[in-house]
Amino acid sequence: MSLGSILSLARTAILANQSAIEVTGHNIANAETEGYTRQELQLVPGPPLQTPQGNFGLGVNVRTVSRARDALLDQNLRTQLAPSAGYAARSDVLGSLQQVFGEPSDTGIASALDAFWNSWSDLASNPASAGAKSVVQQRAIALTSRISTAAGQIDTLTANVRAQVVDTVTQVNRLSHQIGELNLQIVPAESGGHTANDLRDQRDKLIDQLSSLVPVSVIDRNDGSDQIMLGGRPLVDGSVSHDLTLLPGTTISVAFAGESEAVNAGSGKLGALMQVANVDIGHARTALDTLASALITDVNALHITGWSPPSGAGGNWNPLAGPTGSNIPFFDTAPANANALNIRLSAQVAANADAISVGDALDAPGNNKVALQLAALRDFSPTAPGNSFSGAYGVLVSQVATTTRAASDSQQVASTLVSQAADRRDAVSGVNTDEELMRIMRYQQAYAAAAKVVSAVDDMAQTLLDMKR
Repeated sequence: MSLGSILSLARTAILANQSAIEVTGHNIANAETEGYTRQELQLVPGPPLQTPQGNFGLGVNVRTVSRARDALLDQNLRTQLAPSAGYAARSDVLGSLQQVFGEPSDTGIASALDAFWNSWSDLASNPASAGAKSVVQQRAIALTSRISTAAGQIDTLTANVRAQVVDTVTQVNRLSHQIGELNLQIVPAESGGHTANDLRDQRDKLIDQLSSLVPVSVIDRNDGSDQIMLGGRPLVDGSVSHDLTLLPGTTISVAFAGESEAVNAGSGKLGALMQVANVDIGHARTALDTLASALITDVNALHITGWSPPSGAGGNWNPLAGPTGSNIPFFDTAPANANALNIRLSAQVAANADAISVGDALDAPGNNKVALQLAALRDFSPTAPGNSFSGAYGVLVSQVATTTRAASDSQQVASTLVSQAADRRDAVSGVNTDEELMRIMRYQQAYAAAAKVVSAVDDMAQTLLDMKR
C-alpha cells in the first residue's frame, strides 16, 4: 500500500466527517422547524484493495443522507389525528348549541313556559280581570319570542356549520393539490437512488394536516410518490388530485367532483361537522318544532271552545252541533307558522287581549273552565312528546347537554392520544440539539484525527526524501 493510498484514505475520512458536520448543522438549524425530520449521514467502508498480503481498506464513502422516520409511528399519529380533530369540532359546535338554550336560566324557554301556565292559573282565579288577560297575552308573546329566537339561532348555527364544511372541503382540496405537486417533484429528485428529504418532510407535514380533516390512508410507492386514499378511493394518485365538492340539498354531504354518491368522510373534522349538523343540530331543531306544533295544537284545541267577548255571539254555541265556542284560536293556525321559528299569536289575540277565552259559556264573564283546562296543560298535554311540554323540553335540553359533555370528554381523551403518538414520533424523528452538539464534537475529533493521518504521511514522505540526500 503506497503513501498515496494512505493520503486517499485520509481524504475520504476528512470529506465524510465534513459532510457529517454539514448534515448535523442542518439538523440544528431546523431544530424548531415544524415538520422537519432529523437527517442522518449513512457511511459505509470503501471497497478493499486486494493484495497478496491481504485486503486493505480504502477509507469511507458516503452512501446517502436519510431521514430518521418510522412509517408505523406516522400511521399511528395520523390515525389519532382524525378523531381528535373531529371531537374538537363536534364539541365546539355542540357547545354553541347548548348556549342557544342556556338552561337553567330565568330568561330561557323553560322559565317562559312556567310563566305562561302560571298566567292561565291566575286568570282562572280572576276570570273577569282585564289585567289578568293582558298578562296571559304578554307571557304568550314572551314565550313565542323565546321559542322563535332559539329556532333562529339554531338555523344560524346550521348555516355557520355549513360554511365551515365548505371551508374544510376547500382545505382538503388545497392540501391534495399540494401533495400531488410534491409527488411530481419527488419522483425525479429520487430517480438517482437518493431520498429527497426536505421535499418528503413538506409532503408529510401536508399529509398530517390532511389527516386531521379526513381519515386518509397512505400508500408509499416505489418511485417515491404517495397515494392518498379516502373511503377506499384515491384522493391523490401520484401527481393527480381529485377534488371534493358539496352536494346540493338540506342534508350536508360531500362527494368527489362530478359524482353524486356521497363520500363517507369518517371521523375527521369534515365528517364531524356534517354529523353534528345533520344529526345533533337537526334533532334539536326538529324537537323544538315538535314542541311548538304541540303547543299550538293543544292550546288552540281548548281555546276555540271558549267564549271570546269581542266575537259576541259569533262562533258555534249550539250544544247539539258541537264543538261549541267562539272558534277564536289563541295561536296563529297558518301551516307556515306551525313551527318553532314562526310561532305567533293569532291576529285576534295579538290585537286585543280581551279576545282571550276564559269560560265555556256564552256571555258568562265569571266562567273560568277554559282557563282551568289551559292551566292544566302544564301537567298533561295530549300531543306533546311524553304528554308534557316541560318534560319534552327538559329531555331536549338534557340530550344536548349530555351529548356536549360526551364530545368534550372524548376530545380530551383523543387529544391525549395524539400527544402521546406525537411524542413517540418526535423521539425518533425530532432534533435533540444536545445530541447534535455531541455528534459535532465526535465528527470534529474524527476530522482532526484524519488530518493527523495526512500530517503523518507528510512526515513519512519527508523522511524518504531525506534518505535520498
